Amino acid sequence: MRKVISFCLICLCLNAVGQADSTRNKRLNTVITVSAIGYGASVIALSQLWYKDSGFTSFHFFNDNSQWNQMDKAGHFFTTYQLSRVGDNVLRWSGVEGKKAALWGSIIGTAILIPIKILDGFSYGDMIANLAGSAFYLGQDLLRNEQRIKAKYSFHQTSLAKVSPDLLGDGLAQEFIKDYNGQTYWLSFDVHAFAKKSKSPK
Repeated sequence: MRKVISFCLICLCLNAVGQADSTRNKRLNTVITVSAIGYGASVIALSQLWYKDSGFTSFHFFNDNSQWNQMDKAGHFFTTYQLSRVGDNVLRWSGVEGKKAALWGSIIGTAILIPIKILDGFSYGDMIANLAGSAFYLGQDLLRNEQRIKAKYSFHQTSLAKVSPDLLGDGLAQEFIKDYNGQTYWLSFDVHAFAKKSKSPK
């Protein structure tokens, strides 16, 4: 039931984009259809990857703000920032006007991660990080029409995953998401954009 609710949520967001825009052309219809199908498939795949062994519990609120040294919050911020960026770019490609594409891209960026909170237990800290990532993208777009500060991510495998594969993942695909010990997050500043007269490369 939770999968159906979360799937419907993203479909409503995408449909709202289409209805709000007068350019309901083939590209936009294609984006809505492919996104809805891809989103449903990814929710099912993620639920199988993450909860295959542990199973689901009933919906509950969960405060994990003291865990993982906030690395999971950085992951939520980074993910919604990138999903907002991709959503914005795809909507612009499909004919949605710039500011509207940025707004709906950011809304979709947050909406995509809501099912994880439904599956995982609702964490206030995670939702705040989700909203912050999308707002960080949208704010820069509305203020400057460019991303002068970008969220970045890298990953390397660690020996700790072998010690606790149930918790940190078994194999690269799972460790990439679960093993916070191998994740690095940072902000990349475009120096040239801040100081156009400098000799810094674009």
